[in-house]
Amino acid sequence: MAHEDTLNHDEENEGKEAGGESLADVVRDEQELPRERLRQELKREPSEEEVNEWLRQHTEGY
Repeated sequence: MAHEDTLNHDEENEGKEAGGESLADVVRDEQELPRERLRQELKREPSEEEVNEWLRQHTEGY
């Protein structure tokens, strides 16, 4: 059973960067900023399309 615990622990940490965040955490954090800004601007929850458009407009020049 100790071997199974080690495997589960390794699976949980797989994909985590040196900062301790997984790739999914980074993506979620990256999408939260435009979502919050649009929420304030629109006074409602933005759609995925609106978030994607905001990201496109604000990263196009990079």
